[in-house]
Amino acid sequence: MRYKNVNHPAYVKVRKEAKKEIKKAKKIESKLAQNIKNDKKSFFAYVRNKAKVKPKVGPLAADNGDIVDDSTKMADEFNKKFLFSFN
Repeated sequence: MRYKNVNHPAYVKVRKEAKKEIKKAKKIESKLAQNIKNDKKSFFAYVRNKAKVKPKVGPLAADNGDIVDDSTKMADEFNKKFLFSFN
């Protein structure tokens, strides 16, 4: 969406804040890239944090065929399966 008046005070304020955040992010990324040989852990932690895909579990099919999507119930189903597998 394009704002009709680029000189509107609200637009100017948001644009200024966005530019400031972009500059800050570029500075952080540049510093991480420069220090990658000495500090690989911080670099890869930053990259992992920025990843768009977040792994998700569920929904699961219970033993009786019902679909389980509640996290507590899914944990119970996993517990049942592991107990069965390792006993």
